[in-house]
Amino acid sequence: MKPDHSPLLSLRNWSLDRQTSAGPLAVLQDIDLDLYAGRWLAVIGANGSGKSSLLKYLASEDSPLADSAAIMFQDPDDQIFATGVDREITLGRADGDAVAVRAEFGLAGLGEMNPRLLSAGQKQRLVLAVALGGAPRVLLCDEPTSLQDSQQAQWVLDRLDRWRAETGGALVTATCDRAEAARADDLLVLADGRITVHGPAAQ
Repeated sequence: MKPDHSPLLSLRNWSLDRQTSAGPLAVLQDIDLDLYAGRWLAVIGANGSGKSSLLKYLASEDSPLADSAAIMFQDPDDQIFATGVDREITLGRADGDAVAVRAEFGLAGLGEMNPRLLSAGQKQRLVLAVALGGAPRVLLCDEPTSLQDSQQAQWVLDRLDRWRAETGGALVTATCDRAEAARADDLLVLADGRITVHGPAAQ
């Protein structure tokens, strides 16, 4: 049997509007996008360009993605629910090994701490751990290193790349950092809700 190289997602001339008191407001316009298993797509652009809106749409109930997806929001407080780190890690996963997960993600010794009391960078790594624990086919990360120092940021990017290589999943990261985006396979540049560049990052 030939390998399946069909995209996990294919958008053509797609637009996204946000409803406001003055009527619909165009957030993204004329988007053409293919998302493939095993590849890393970096979405880059200035604040307000539409990066977060694109990722949130792909993780929403209206998403055309047929495969399981997990999202890591730019603000980790938006997706922390439990009152303890271990409870957050094992939320909905009774067989999860919270101790091993904490050790891997730099959270050792913090199992009983309220996640709201963690540092911003620790919260971000906790949210990433929870997202990976769900074994998604598509991982969407909005500014995954924005709250990390340079050493931890490198660790996070290496961990994301390892996840992609080991699972064959599709990785989508939104960033304002050109050096970070250069690690990806493919690059999509947004400006004012429109694509200005899309292709292999090496080009």
